Amino acid sequence: MPDFDYTGRYAYHLVTVTIDREPLLVDETARDVASALGESSAATKFELLAYVIMPDHVHVLALGAADDANVIRFMQRFKQVTGFRYKRRCAGALWQHSFYDRALRRDEDLVSAAGYILGNPIRAGLMMVDEVWSHQGGSLLAGTEAALSEGCDCEHADRRS
Repeated sequence: MPDFDYTGRYAYHLVTVTIDREPLLVDETARDVASALGESSAATKFELLAYVIMPDHVHVLALGAADDANVIRFMQRFKQVTGFRYKRRCAGALWQHSFYDRALRRDEDLVSAAGYILGNPIRAGLMMVDEVWSHQGGSLLAGTEAALSEGCDCEHADRRS
């Protein structure tokens, strides 16, 4: 979408991957990433509808809560904050350079998209359907149980951050 400026009240499915897909997002780092998601979304006017932190990547369903909410600024802030904290603690890089995004169309079901995101640990074989993943959250979390087995199309466009 060449004329789309990624600003406004849109919903996005976002994915960012750790450096070399190393499983770095565990324990303290995963908790810090979850905290930074909340901080970054509030600072850039996004609502976190759903997120899951996997060992080597993060999925986020975010909704712009204001006309000037900019998803590129949100992801830049999130990756900068978490990358800085990780480098200070572990002396290494945390994230690959870019991230993937998919703007959801108005007719798409946000609960289904959240179900797809929250179903990642199940599809990866890291947990069973009746278990709860320790690094997930979002305002749509309670309404996604039935959607976990459904999912949505996962087209992504590469964006620089």
